[in-house]
Amino acid sequence: MHRDSPLQSRLTQHLQALKQQATATLNRIIPQGLPCALLDFPHYSNVGDSAIWLGEMDYCRSTGKRLRYVASMTSYAEPVLRRAMPHGVVLLQGGGNFGSLWKAHQDHRLEVLHRLRDYKVVQLPQSLFFGDDTACFAQAAQAIQQHPDFTLVVRDQASLELGNQLGARTVLCPDSAVFLAGRLQPQAPQFDCFALTRTDKESTGRDWPQPPTDLTTAHGDWLDEPDHWIAPWLKRLQQRAHGRFGHLYAFQQALLAAFNTVANARLQRGVEQLSQGRVVVTDRLHAHLLSTLLHIPNVVLDNHYGKIHGYMESWDDGINRTCHNVEEVWSHAIAILQSKAPGKSGTYK
Repeated sequence: MHRDSPLQSRLTQHLQALKQQATATLNRIIPQGLPCALLDFPHYSNVGDSAIWLGEMDYCRSTGKRLRYVASMTSYAEPVLRRAMPHGVVLLQGGGNFGSLWKAHQDHRLEVLHRLRDYKVVQLPQSLFFGDDTACFAQAAQAIQQHPDFTLVVRDQASLELGNQLGARTVLCPDSAVFLAGRLQPQAPQFDCFALTRTDKESTGRDWPQPPTDLTTAHGDWLDEPDHWIAPWLKRLQQRAHGRFGHLYAFQQALLAAFNTVANARLQRGVEQLSQGRVVVTDRLHAHLLSTLLHIPNVVLDNHYGKIHGYMESWDDGINRTCHNVEEVWSHAIAILQSKAPGKSGTYK
């Protein structure tokens, strides 16, 4: 890796600037000295959400935020939260599930807003999407407007406009994965290109063309994962989180350690997948973000509602390539491979 090359230096500086901007933005919103709860741990295989969680962990550690309660949707219990943290700030996990697409997460968010009106609640950086679901929009607007101290942090301009339409105090901020800047290291690539493509409800459903025969490629998504050794232990902890010891600091620290162990394993799996290619092509936001954090050049198609290009328009400095037509994705990748940008390691040169 040529760390002192102009493009490497430019990318490193850009990522550090985003990290500093995100830190400053959240510091203005989350009062220093108050205990915090962090809800909606992403206990599912999507690597991107684990990257967000771990970025939030890095932010909390670096700024001295005291986490007194953590929970997934499975382990969450309002009475336990109140015993663990009688007063403080409730933080909601960031990501891309605010709105009509991912109903379980949205319902959980609305429950928190309805039930915890005596706490300051901060929604960490999210993308918003409601489509034509006016009922879901109205429910969110009502919950937000009835809460006396809610701040909605969003990560793109379209979500900023939607947040304002909801009547929320809305603030623009980079995605929390930027807090991982400087922490990740790529592995040696095995192929010219690795294509990480969506297979969930945010996919456009388009068929990706076959790569040119002279291009070595691999492809996949990151939703499949092997069993983890800590899974049975985490399952028991989540079951006991509703019990009489769930509020204790020692129990919460054990639960947090288990959450972080699982999230780190998922993040490492994603790093290993992305590192396979000298160039990454993807239609997942966090495949783009993690590739960038790994200094791997990437070509980015959008998801079905414009989330990824919208984020890049807000925060990208133009190093990576957006692609609007799936038929052009391989030509973009080849152009990068033929340029002087990637070295043999696959990182920017």
